[in-house]
Amino acid sequence: MVFMLSKSTLKVFPFCTVTHSYHRLRWASFIACALQVRQTLPTCRSRSVSTFRTAVSALGRDFLVQQRKASIFKCYFVKADFCGISKHSTRKVMATSNGKRAAEEIEEKFVKVGEVETSLLTLGHFRDASSSEDAKRVLFLIIPGNPGVPTYYEDFMQELYSHCEGQIPVWTVGQAGHVQPPDQSLSFSDVFSTRDDIYSLKAQIEHKVTFIRENIPPDVSLILIGHSIGCYMILNMLEHLPSSQVLRCFMLFPTVERMATSPQGQAMTPVLRYLRWFLVAAALFVVMIPMSIRRPLIEWHFRRADCPPCLYDGVVRTLTPWTANFASYLAKVEMNEVTELQEHLIKKHLKKLSFYYGTRDHWAPVQYFYDLKTTFPDVDARLCSLNLKHAFVLETPEGKAMAKIVWLWAQSHHHTVLSHTGSVDQETWAFDG
Repeated sequence: MVFMLSKSTLKVFPFCTVTHSYHRLRWASFIACALQVRQTLPTCRSRSVSTFRTAVSALGRDFLVQQRKASIFKCYFVKADFCGISKHSTRKVMATSNGKRAAEEIEEKFVKVGEVETSLLTLGHFRDASSSEDAKRVLFLIIPGNPGVPTYYEDFMQELYSHCEGQIPVWTVGQAGHVQPPDQSLSFSDVFSTRDDIYSLKAQIEHKVTFIRENIPPDVSLILIGHSIGCYMILNMLEHLPSSQVLRCFMLFPTVERMATSPQGQAMTPVLRYLRWFLVAAALFVVMIPMSIRRPLIEWHFRRADCPPCLYDGVVRTLTPWTANFASYLAKVEMNEVTELQEHLIKKHLKKLSFYYGTRDHWAPVQYFYDLKTTFPDVDARLCSLNLKHAFVLETPEGKAMAKIVWLWAQSHHHTVLSHTGSVDQETWAFDG
């Protein structure tokens, strides 16, 4: 690679654009050394290989000296715009509600929650509090799994919104750090010393509680929908939220216990504990591929599945060093901390919890469902009869089926609250008690 360096070749590294003066000095010194190597080649052709090696080593030492002089302790890389993320803070996708209302828009924005700019998808609007004294204002709030990129849930949100005929807004709040905000970049220090007080599992729980307190009116009743590790977060969030504000919690494919010993956990735990940096490095190489090539490759990979359009955008956002770093860090923490079932929390909030287990889920095996039913015979736990996968949002039919299940389930528990918001459906398919 050194033999191919030239001024034009060096221009292929726009992701290394930095703002601080010492970063500019670092890359200036690198370019200077590279050009010197190139200029040295003609004079070395008639000499021995050892002479050339000596020249290159000397230039390398000069480069390191310049780095030390510039006090280079961290280097920022991979700008958001190079990862396919718009610098604008909003993104809109059309959605309809069974044709009975005007087309609504899924809007993405970044909201400041604590110290983190957090991705938020919103669909629909709250009813005016003064429009009806009897009707409650309700919100479906989705807490995603890991990676916590809300984009994956767009199709699921649209389908759920259509079932309530556009009367109940649907939001998805991303995990802290899992979507790269515009104009922010990742540093080496983020990879090797990720802050527990912001990005750990406990911090993610506090992050969601803070989001609800700061962004959702207290008179709005919440129907929380957790997916995967989002279920564990909801279970712990209930300790910090007013009981009167939470109507129901739907725990879809819940990873609330024994994650490291699950079939998928046994395979992933060694990777997350010892090779997490490799995932970040791999993502760095991925973002070097032009978007005009990267996205077609992603579409080709999923060519055999009936995938929603939002999947491709979600994968593009996931395959970045930023998301790979913080998502893999959270996953590593999950393996260490999600161990025994928090029976005291389930017992305390049993009347608000509904669990949905899959028959081919390698993160939450069927045995976990039976163990839960044995410990809590009265728990509202269902076993999927549609053979849905853990990552149901990756395929259009499964996402639509899951949205319908949640809507029917919510109606069965809160008919008086939800009957005015959409068509009352008496079907009881798609799960076994």
